[in-house]
Amino acid sequence: MITFGKKLSYRPLLVSLFAGFVAGFTTGSIFNNWTGYLVGLGLFIVFFFIYYLNSVTVLFQYWEADQTGLRYSDLTSLKRRIFLMFFPFKNKLIIIDKKDIATIKLIGHFDSDKIPLAIPYTLYLGILTPSLLMAKSPLALEITTTFGQVYTLDFSRDYAYDKKLTIQKLDQVLKNFDDGKITIENKSNLNLR
Repeated sequence: MITFGKKLSYRPLLVSLFAGFVAGFTTGSIFNNWTGYLVGLGLFIVFFFIYYLNSVTVLFQYWEADQTGLRYSDLTSLKRRIFLMFFPFKNKLIIIDKKDIATIKLIGHFDSDKIPLAIPYTLYLGILTPSLLMAKSPLALEITTTFGQVYTLDFSRDYAYDKKLTIQKLDQVLKNFDDGKITIENKSNLNLR
């Protein structure tokens, strides 16, 4: 089994709770308890419902492939995203059988891995660089089934962290599906690296 991306975990919930607790405790000790509760709750809402709810689809794209098909984590629905951010262990992967796949298309530009910066390079920006690359240059497989459904399986995170290994894994996935029945488009893009 070949895996891509990162599974959704308790990280969004724990980071949001921690930020809310620290801000609430600090503010409550300076002013009063009610102010601390409000600040803590406000910061939790900002982290959890604004930052993570919008970025979870980029940070936690996960899918896997083997000889029988593909399985992926569907985070497109807002209601499902909120539920899974509270209960990530309930995330069931959606299966796409190999026999149902009509075409696989590589989308994205493998050669655009540089981010033009107008500010000096810092440690903070160095930590964010993979996230910036994922958002700036999304790379994915576009799967079209025989029923006409289209699925986009992102592998930008893997590519941002380890280009060579990602290309090798993608090449293996495409070899598993290159049996003459499935049309593979833009496979030559993998030869850029």
